[in-house]
Amino acid sequence: MRQELRQLSERYVLGVPCHTTMRDLEAPLPESSGRGRRPRAPWPSVTDGRTSLSPTAWTRVTVRDAEKGPVAIEMVRRRVQTRLARKHRGPQAWLVVTRRPLSDERT
Repeated sequence: MRQELRQLSERYVLGVPCHTTMRDLEAPLPESSGRGRRPRAPWPSVTDGRTSLSPTAWTRVTVRDAEKGPVAIEMVRRRVQTRLARKHRGPQAWLVVTRRPLSDERT
């Protein structure tokens, strides 16, 4: 479906399962030992990628005003590449990861 939307030059937002594997194209590459083939960037799941982000990567955004006050989330936007099938990489895409702030009493 994502490929069809891209072919139509449509902008879209889709939820992806948390076990989707992706490569963070903005993360630094692993260090090389100087021998052999240069190490490649890992393919973590979206969940593992989210937990490895530094606390300073998150931006707090107010989503809407509610009866008990504003509803806020924290988000990170990263350029990623997903894996379509074994050894087949998908096109580059933007991944927006969200979470509720820990200070939110409704978590």
